[in-house]
Amino acid sequence: MNLADARACFPGTQGRVFLDAACVSLMPRQAEEALQRLAADLVACPARDASAHHIALDRTSEQPRREAARLIGARPPEIALIESTTQGLQAVAAGVPLTRGDKILVGETEFLGLAVPWIPRRESEGFTIEVIPHHRGRLRVDDFARAIDGRTRMILLSSVQWSNGFRADLEAFSNLTRERNVLLVVDAVQQLGAIGLDVGRTPVDFLVSGGHKWLNAPAGRGFLYVHPRQAERLRPPAWGYLNVAEPPQGWAAYFATPEIPAVRDYDFTPGARRFEIGGTANYPGNVVLGASLALINELGIGAIEEHVLNLASVLSDR
Repeated sequence: MNLADARACFPGTQGRVFLDAACVSLMPRQAEEALQRLAADLVACPARDASAHHIALDRTSEQPRREAARLIGARPPEIALIESTTQGLQAVAAGVPLTRGDKILVGETEFLGLAVPWIPRRESEGFTIEVIPHHRGRLRVDDFARAIDGRTRMILLSSVQWSNGFRADLEAFSNLTRERNVLLVVDAVQQLGAIGLDVGRTPVDFLVSGGHKWLNAPAGRGFLYVHPRQAERLRPPAWGYLNVAEPPQGWAAYFATPEIPAVRDYDFTPGARRFEIGGTANYPGNVVLGASLALINELGIGAIEEHVLNLASVLSDR
């Protein structure tokens, strides 16, 4: 499929030009079809019993996890599925310990959602949030570098600003935080799906994105990338039964054996999945996000980025 064919995948564009994916985007036909297939399964329960049905539903997480990893140059174990950008940021805020005197840096032009998970905790936990001023809408890495001191723990940064489209020099921020031993938390919801981003080439500690903007999956699903070193050393924010590694006998056998005690030693899932809610998941969100990401990956983010920038140039020039 090429980009010219891709427009036909979005029935919502018939007879009009849709320009507000920065708020909420349109689902492609492939996502609608995936949702219809899931609905048919939910209506009919085609599995041999409800336990097998439940296990099959849990496996709907595999495609979005795989496709998200492909999109950003990561590995599937580094991807946690989340409900929204906010929920992903909440997981990071709850998982990263801060002590009295610590400092967080955030740019002046950021959307409030990036900072809110930390704001109510400032007074009780004694850390501070320093706002870095912008220069005509631009956030400069040098200003952040000057603000870093021995108590700075993290930088909160949107890779693309919500209000003016300014794209941060993510490579420079990545290099800075590596040099100064500071965590880099990136909100990429205004970039992913339109502009390429590769965490293998540009390391970050956490990267979060809801699916309802440029990822074209407006159904309450997104993903959180967690760098392997953070996934292993940080305490996850919460535990649910799906944070437990699959029992040796398998989930189907466990569901059929109520005598197995609840209070015992468990092995927990490694990697980014430790940051997931760990309970019954958003299955409709899984299939929609998976289908939408698969379309983006099929088209190729490089081709999409070139097309987006060409269209932006036409709009700017005219």
